Amino acid sequence: MKFFLAFPETMRNTEGPELLPLHWRFFLYGLLGFATEVCFTAGWEFVVNLNFKFPGNTSLWSFVIYGTSLLICERVRQYLLDRDVPLLARAFVYTVWAFTWEFCWGMILTSLGWNAWDYTPFDYDVMGIITLEYTPAWYVGSIFTDLFIIPYTMSLCWKPKGEKATSEPIVNGCVKPKSG
Repeated sequence: MKFFLAFPETMRNTEGPELLPLHWRFFLYGLLGFATEVCFTAGWEFVVNLNFKFPGNTSLWSFVIYGTSLLICERVRQYLLDRDVPLLARAFVYTVWAFTWEFCWGMILTSLGWNAWDYTPFDYDVMGIITLEYTPAWYVGSIFTDLFIIPYTMSLCWKPKGEKATSEPIVNGCVKPKSG
C-alpha cells in the first residue's frame, strides 16, 4: 500500500516546501474529473443531439473515481517515465487503465444497486458499464493528463505553517528557501 501513498525520493522536492499532500491532490484530481465529466457530457449531448442547452451530467461517484484513478496514474506515469516509455504508449496504458477502472467501479456500483451510469444505448457498450465509443476521447485526455495535469499538480507545493510569502526564485514549482 505504501507504493501508492508515499513518494520515492526521486519525486520528492527536498530543497523546499513539501509537495502537495496526497489528500489535496486527490481533491484536485476529483474536482477536475467531476468538472471534465460534466463538460464532456454537455459537449457530447450537443454533438450527438444538437442540444443547445448543453446539459451536462455526472455522478458524485465520479469525484472519487477520478481522484483515486489519477493518484494511481501518478505512480504509473513515474514508472513508465523511468523506463523511457514514449508518450503515445503511455497514453495507451492510461486509456486501458481508464476503461478498467471505470468497469470495476461500474460493477461495484451496479452490484450495490447504485447504477451511476448506463451505456446500453451506445453501440459498443460492455455490459452497459463502459463504452468503447469514448476510446478516442480517453486517449486524447490521457495525453493531456500525462503532459499537463499530473506534472502541474505534482509541482504544487504545500507552504509550511507560519512560512511567509517570499520573492525568492521558484525551483521545480516550489519556492527555494534562502540558504544560510
